[in-house]
Amino acid sequence: LNLDVVLIGLIVSLACQIGDIFFSYLKRKAKVKDTSNFLPGHGGILDRIDGVLVAVPVGLILLSVLY
Repeated sequence: LNLDVVLIGLIVSLACQIGDIFFSYLKRKAKVKDTSNFLPGHGGILDRIDGVLVAVPVGLILLSVLY
């Protein structure tokens, strides 16, 4: 197992968690509980993808820098 792959995985995982916390913070500041009614009971589409919105660009930047 390549150490670069493990490092990228850890950083992308951390970025996903940070993105989730950041978007939750923004929604709390805006006093918005659900971002849509498309997925009732799940908080909307943004709750499903908020971490991914940060993790994908971070992963792509890491891959472009390292390889």
